[in-house]
Amino acid sequence: MSILRNLEQSIFKYMKDKIKLGSLNKEQIAQVIQFQMETLKSFSRSFSSFDRASMLKLMEKYQGLQFNKSHKHDISKYVFSFKNQLSGKASAIEKSKPFGAQEATTAFFIKILTEVNKNLDDLFPKESVTLFECKLSNVMVLGILREIDIFCKCTTTHWTHTIDACTGSSLVPLGYQAEYFANHFDKYIDIINDVHDKEHNYSFMKDVGDIQQKNSDMVLYANQQSFLNFLNPSNLSKTAMQHVKYGIFGFGIFTWVLSLWDDWKHIQYLRNKDFKEWMENRAALLRLELMNTNPNSPEYLRLVNIIKSYDAKIAEYDRKLANYEKE
Repeated sequence: MSILRNLEQSIFKYMKDKIKLGSLNKEQIAQVIQFQMETLKSFSRSFSSFDRASMLKLMEKYQGLQFNKSHKHDISKYVFSFKNQLSGKASAIEKSKPFGAQEATTAFFIKILTEVNKNLDDLFPKESVTLFECKLSNVMVLGILREIDIFCKCTTTHWTHTIDACTGSSLVPLGYQAEYFANHFDKYIDIINDVHDKEHNYSFMKDVGDIQQKNSDMVLYANQQSFLNFLNPSNLSKTAMQHVKYGIFGFGIFTWVLSLWDDWKHIQYLRNKDFKEWMENRAALLRLELMNTNPNSPEYLRLVNIIKSYDAKIAEYDRKLANYEKE
């Protein structure tokens, strides 16, 4: 029940502080989903470019590196402990193939986002909604978006740092990335474990439907009192509670999108610009590696395919950046 009490306190905090809330429109939610879907699909392409043997070789090289443990941005201790922090199915997959747990989590979140996007009109019947009009199912959507946000940011740092370290580019990530990764590492582990604990045929909309059938999909705050006075917590599954928990943090996304939508788009633009430059540098390093690889070897063909993938993605980001700059 503590999660729900935290939710109630979050509602009352906004009331107490008298924050004027506008409305979050469906188009903005759809845009967030699109951004996240693109990031997840880029993970999927990257992970699929490496087979099990390549991933094992990559991690073997990483484990042989000498890291400066006293460096404030060193995150090697988290990378070394990652596999041991996982449990159950996630642990088994990760032991079989490094980054296998993230690869499976990526596929799961793509499936969930596809499901949410397909049912967005049912989840948000109105074109816009204010915080106090939000139902429990809306909080669950915010929760999913928040979980994916944490997973994407941590996976980006985890994967990029591993590649950079192994290629000799850098042994430490950027400061803000290292700090975020360290501060959210436990949540990162929890999210991956939770995804693998779910049944393979898990459906977000079924979870929502179960809540609706039990008359528990209530408005957060109405008639001067919170829905918690009427909600039976036993009506919420473990999975639903997980989404609600992250939905509480998701209120930050809610107010952020409402008041700083243009800034948010600009931040995405800067991230896209940085990521495009990173991809260009990565493609250049791969081309150098290609020059020293036997053209008749399987490794040569693998590198060619990866470079083609990077070039296609760079062209795509060029279009995004150009479109934003025209606005």
